[in-house]
Amino acid sequence: MFGKCKHKFGKVEADGYQYCTECGKSLAAPKKNCDHKWIKEHAIEQSYFGNTNQIIFIYYCTECGIRKRLSTSDAEWVFPD
Repeated sequence: MFGKCKHKFGKVEADGYQYCTECGKSLAAPKKNCDHKWIKEHAIEQSYFGNTNQIIFIYYCTECGIRKRLSTSDAEWVFPD
């Protein structure tokens, strides 16, 4: 009966893995989808010869910690909520 465990995985542990309650096999837990909550971290204004060329905005997600760069010169300007 070796190798025939019908795995019953428990809750996600702090290390990001789930463990079988029967044999102890570990499985990486699926990544959680984030409902991003963006806050503007800072804005950088680029100008040439006194004329503003573009403004770059850096946003930070308070939920997962990733950063997003948006520029006024981007082809598709999408402003986060």
